[in-house]
Amino acid sequence: MDDERKFGDALKRIRIERGLTQDKFAEILGTSKQVISRYENNQRCPKVTTAAEFARRLNVQLAPLVYGEILPCCPPGEKPEKTKKKGGV
Repeated sequence: MDDERKFGDALKRIRIERGLTQDKFAEILGTSKQVISRYENNQRCPKVTTAAEFARRLNVQLAPLVYGEILPCCPPGEKPEKTKKKGGV
């Protein structure tokens, strides 16, 4: 599944989980019902700045909205642990 499809599916899932119509959802996101419909039907994909604004207005993280999954992350200032090779090296 490509990222455009994941975005539309995630946006629709959020709208339905919150019990909102496309009209009300569009109002919250500052866009039109037609744009929401195009996103949900995977006919259109927003610019990154638009997706970031949607995430802010919906109070969700951007990565899951765009990629449809939670990506691994580390706390600020920490680096990912390196996996040790077999044999104690």
